Amino acid sequence: MLKTLIEKYEVWYWHLERRTRHIVGWCLLTTGLLLVLGVGYGVCYGVYSGVKIAGEWVASRFDSEQESPVDDADVLCLDYYSGDYPHREFPCGELNRRRQVQLSRDFNDVNDTHLVAARRLGIRPQPNREALQALQNKLVQLEDTRFYKLDPMTQSVPYLVPDAADFLTALGERCQEYHGTNSRFIITSCLRTDADVNRLKKVNVNATKDSAHRYATTFDITYNRFYRRGRTHDGKLKADLARALYDLRAAGYCYVKYEYKQACFHVTVRPR
Repeated sequence: MLKTLIEKYEVWYWHLERRTRHIVGWCLLTTGLLLVLGVGYGVCYGVYSGVKIAGEWVASRFDSEQESPVDDADVLCLDYYSGDYPHREFPCGELNRRRQVQLSRDFNDVNDTHLVAARRLGIRPQPNREALQALQNKLVQLEDTRFYKLDPMTQSVPYLVPDAADFLTALGERCQEYHGTNSRFIITSCLRTDADVNRLKKVNVNATKDSAHRYATTFDITYNRFYRRGRTHDGKLKADLARALYDLRAAGYCYVKYEYKQACFHVTVRPR
């Protein structure tokens, strides 16, 4: 049967005009190459996925079974502000360890969306850091806790409104529930004044003048580095951080933008 079809095709092909034969030949060659490349890509992706899943499974055997004791020397009190302000709760329901978050698709909230939430929840943007002194009763100064650590900040200051500070604690709790260790994520940027934004624009072409960071509701969390304890690897911590952010975003508590060039999650806390 196959031999008969090939013979019929040859008869048909050689009865075509020369130009037509060239066109048909090139089309068949291109189709064949695409099929070969497609099959090759599928095989390589399958092998890569299998190795990744196997690596995560092996690593997970060590994550929760051999933990280092918690060193409380650098853990500060979580009651970081006083007064009559009630701490905000961020319930998210059950964990979903099987969820695979698509970073660029699931965390794609645009700057205008962040700004709407920031203006409703945050402070009025200030011209410089000296002007922030008058707003101390409306801001929380962040310190290292058992849920997160702070990077040295040159283009911002570690202040947030109370709701955003509570959100960070809830996010840290959620992350540690996922990966079962006391590893912590790292915050790289918080509140920026107008002067900070102007300085940042000189070294970062992606910086925008109307930044959500100016309202003390927005912060950046790097996904390339973590403060690790035990044998938990950074790849798993990044996936768990993404899961925790996904849960909080799906519950309506925040907006998230996946920043590829800056290697961070750009997060804005939403009002109640």
